[in-house]
Amino acid sequence: MPIKKLYVKAGSVTISADQAGNANYNAAPQVQQTFCINPAKLTITISNGIPKRLR
Repeated sequence: MPIKKLYVKAGSVTISADQAGNANYNAAPQVQQTFCINPAKLTITISNGIPKRLR
């Protein structure tokens, strides 16, 4: 089952995951993964100058 996350600001986040076992499979131990979330930098490129209607 996919899990979706929405990050709204920069910082670090730790995600923990585990899974119960059953008659056929052992339980999975909990694992953690930490990520650093960085904001994207805005880049604006103007190739032919500013259009007259925006001056």
